[in-house]
Amino acid sequence: MVQKLKKQQGEATRKQILEVTARRFAQHGYHGTSLEAIAKQVGVAKSSVLWHFGSKEALLYEVIQGVMSKWEKEQTAELLAITDSRERLNKLVDAYKRLTRERPDTLLLFLTVMFEGIDSNAELTEKFREMYKGYRAAIKLAIDLGIQDGVFRKDLAAEDIAAFILAGFDGMFIQWYLDRDHFDLDRASENLKRIVIRFIEVPGSVAPEKSAPALGPTN
Repeated sequence: MVQKLKKQQGEATRKQILEVTARRFAQHGYHGTSLEAIAKQVGVAKSSVLWHFGSKEALLYEVIQGVMSKWEKEQTAELLAITDSRERLNKLVDAYKRLTRERPDTLLLFLTVMFEGIDSNAELTEKFREMYKGYRAAIKLAIDLGIQDGVFRKDLAAEDIAAFILAGFDGMFIQWYLDRDHFDLDRASENLKRIVIRFIEVPGSVAPEKSAPALGPTN
């Protein structure tokens, strides 16, 4: 009974730390978010925060993963209803554009923590590597389905196209974040869709009418 109570208390504290971290980052940014401030707001010692997460980078990674996992589940449900291969790929681009506008703080945190952790935190770097593999896999699956439907060219490497699209996502976000007044995110997104579809589609192809297969989890 005592062990069960301790476990419940530990889980509640962990959840509270994540919630406070997310709020403080949104208000103060990554560098302005200290473990001391997080611990004080939660009402625990800094050592307790470290006990749960190990480091500031790992803690913020957990915040990112929570937001991104929720977003992925929502987008997967939307994509399941799409049977047209071109439209499915277009919706992936639209979904990222929405995420850029709705959660720029999370995307910025994602890039900041990822690059700060590279070469200094092997465990954290591996987590981000797996996260990116998951995103590439989701995009690749959308392309593979189009190849199966005869809509996309089968002589192209779907892995390379997925990597190109993901690089486009990151590039658009960085440019939009740095210069929102002059970088047209809508136009850039439409151009990315147009360029990719024009390159990978089979001219004159029409997607067959059938139910869309489940995309499944990407992580």
